[in-house]
Amino acid sequence: MFFTEDQFRQINAIFDRAADDARDTLYEYEVYEILRAAGLSVPRYLAVASAAALDAAALAAMPDTLVLKVISPQIAHKQKVGGVKVLGNTTAGSVRAAIRAMEADILSHFPPDAPPRITGFLLTEFIQFPHAIGYEVLFGIQDDPAFGPVLTVSKGGDDAEFFAKYYDPANLIMPPLDGRRPRRLSTASTSATSLKTSAIRNTCICLKTPYRCSASLRTPTP
Repeated sequence: MFFTEDQFRQINAIFDRAADDARDTLYEYEVYEILRAAGLSVPRYLAVASAAALDAAALAAMPDTLVLKVISPQIAHKQKVGGVKVLGNTTAGSVRAAIRAMEADILSHFPPDAPPRITGFLLTEFIQFPHAIGYEVLFGIQDDPAFGPVLTVSKGGDDAEFFAKYYDPANLIMPPLDGRRPRRLSTASTSATSLKTSAIRNTCICLKTPYRCSASLRTPTP
């Protein structure tokens, strides 16, 4: 799959926005925007700044069951502080109440004089799926000071960190990447392997491709 120049512009604009906000991570909805720009399907979602900013008409176009998540650059593990909740009642009033309750719950986990920066809340489509090993995949990218851009592919889900730490050490795949190596990765690790052998592998792909932009979150040149 090759990206067009327009796709690269769209993706880099998302990274630029994060860099301008002094963030070294992306929000979940920004990842959706990148995947959509790449031509992939994503869940329906709606980002709002606050309960008061929720648009009832936009909410009415969403599915009946939603997942509410906090948006914060300072909260990496949202579930641990009450930042994730499945909503069965998705009327505007109920969702606004859920947002206010979630915000209060999150703030209760932090000292009053050091609250986290909450930039909004994300409503996403709730997608049913089996919870057996092999149906969730963790995929991430980070700019490593030693290796440069590093892609991480692993088993996903709530217990991803446990499996990464105790089940199987990471495998390193060094650059350059061609069309065969990603395919070999996809069939030899994470969910694909889980479905076949119930073995979990964590895989890091170290990319030594040049970056067009200077910030650590930029995409490489095509």
